Amino acid sequence: MATEVVSKSQPAPSSHSWKGAGCPSDSGPTGDGPADHRQGGIGLSGTRIRIEVLQLELGKRGWNFVDLARAAGISPATLSAANHGARISPRTLRRIAEALNRQPVIPAAEDLIAS
Repeated sequence: MATEVVSKSQPAPSSHSWKGAGCPSDSGPTGDGPADHRQGGIGLSGTRIRIEVLQLELGKRGWNFVDLARAAGISPATLSAANHGARISPRTLRRIAEALNRQPVIPAAEDLIAS
């Protein structure tokens, strides 16, 4: 059974601090690189990841964010921005979901993960 990793119903934050990290954008050739949100980022058209669900899914596979970024073919900066509330493109969401589906869950890992 697939786990829902995305939430489209969360309101956009009224203000945010990027601290130089940037946010994901479809402006690059692969659509997954970080970009300054004032220079063509996807803005409100993207989707936010339910980070607590994503962290659980990573734990069940013995992965960290770098492992997922590598398997999904996205930059760690894009995943980090999503972890901090940035919206991601549908293309990036698809890459993340497909990477998670390709990696099997470690048997009994979910029982070991603290909630």
